Amino acid sequence: MTKSINLPSLNEEQHKEIETLKAMPDEEIDTVDIPEATAEWLASGHLYYANSLKISKTGIPSDDR
Repeated sequence: MTKSINLPSLNEEQHKEIETLKAMPDEEIDTVDIPEATAEWLASGHLYYANSLKISKTGIPSDDR
C-alpha cells in the first residue's frame, strides 16, 4: 500500500544548501553515522522508495480497517 505525503516546499536557504551538497566531492561527505548496506540488510526487504512524494515500505501491515 502506498500513502501520499504532502511535503512543504523548500525555502531559498534549503535550495542553496542542496546545491552546496550536490557540488561537494564524495570524499568530503561524512558517512560515519550511516550503517553499511550489507547483503543481509538489502535482502531483508526493509527498503524505502520515494517517488513523487509517495513513500512505500514493504512489510508494513495495512491500517485500513
